Amino acid sequence: MLREALEKQAEWLRQKNCFPANCDRAGDPVRQIVNETARAKYDLVIIGARKTGSTGPHWRSEKTYEVIKSISPPVLVAMGSGPN
Repeated sequence: MLREALEKQAEWLRQKNCFPANCDRAGDPVRQIVNETARAKYDLVIIGARKTGSTGPHWRSEKTYEVIKSISPPVLVAMGSGPN
């Protein structure tokens, strides 16, 4: 269901001459994102994150922060809550 929603939005963006790449890989998410952004040039990276596991006064998890600091393109974090 999520993949269908992402593809629907990607198609809408393509009609506006913006060409997104939906990348989903198995394995460690930080390493996969670092590898993907090293392999190809991106203007913006959008990642999803659950609003759980935050440490200290920060809104983001350690893994989210690691992605933001490890790659050169800007990162947009889409926050959501996980299943209860």
